[in-house]
Amino acid sequence: MANYEFSQVSGDRPCCHLSRKAKICLGVGLVVLIASVVTVVIVLWPRAPMVWKGKPTPKHFSELFLGRCLVYTQILRPEMSDHDCKKILSTFKRAFVSKNPCNITGEDYEPLIKLVTQTVPCDKTLFWSKSKHLAHQYTSVQGKMFTLEDTLLGYIADDLKWCGDPSTSDLNYDSCPHWSENCPNNPVTVFWKEISKKSPEEDMTTTMVDEEAKDSEVKDEKEVQASFWKSLLSGPSPAPLCRGHREPCVMRIVKKSGPNLGRHFYVCARPQGPPNDPSSSCNFFLWSRTR
Repeated sequence: MANYEFSQVSGDRPCCHLSRKAKICLGVGLVVLIASVVTVVIVLWPRAPMVWKGKPTPKHFSELFLGRCLVYTQILRPEMSDHDCKKILSTFKRAFVSKNPCNITGEDYEPLIKLVTQTVPCDKTLFWSKSKHLAHQYTSVQGKMFTLEDTLLGYIADDLKWCGDPSTSDLNYDSCPHWSENCPNNPVTVFWKEISKKSPEEDMTTTMVDEEAKDSEVKDEKEVQASFWKSLLSGPSPAPLCRGHREPCVMRIVKKSGPNLGRHFYVCARPQGPPNDPSSSCNFFLWSRTR
């Protein structure tokens, strides 16, 4: 048998050798891995929502929303029973959820406005109820008045507050911006502005009651009421202004036999003339509600 000599391997001797370049690459990779983990933790770690002075979104907001929607579409206005309340709710939330509640725009509510189509009855006047309680007192007596709260979206949102927060995909149930804070583009204010602009002025007369902002508090209730009723009961409304000259129109009456016989309408007060003559009539026309 051949003689073999064995040498003992020293325990201090490494089994493998890494070059300096490999060590650098390994170190850089480890740093990148740690940075990625830290970033993920920061992004996913729950953050506290913004704190505001106003009332928060009600805890059962979604249930309130759906309940009012179903009551309106199935009981109060059964002709609107084909509206999908759950779809309306999800579209409504997308307007402000996960967004800064002071940076809401009219465009955010556009999908909701397009989804909920509703026409105010032709025999009614849309009453923009900025002084809400006074407007409702009047419309309860005057059957021909129709407030924003009588529309589907207005009925659902009446007396509710809501907002979201960039830190969550849910509603903010802790606090929402108060009207006194420097936050005019909050979800509630922008919502009411947008639905008040829904109805074209050619189809109906919009009565503007501009005593106080909807979400502000009336400081002198007696003074506001006195001014309100005085303006409503003092007599007929002034004639509208023509669009070409911004001057009061004159009222005419249809004398030609037909379905509109006897109906009143407004036209520009200036005489007819060449279209390029600025002193002639601008051809403004508007039906009056007076029969």
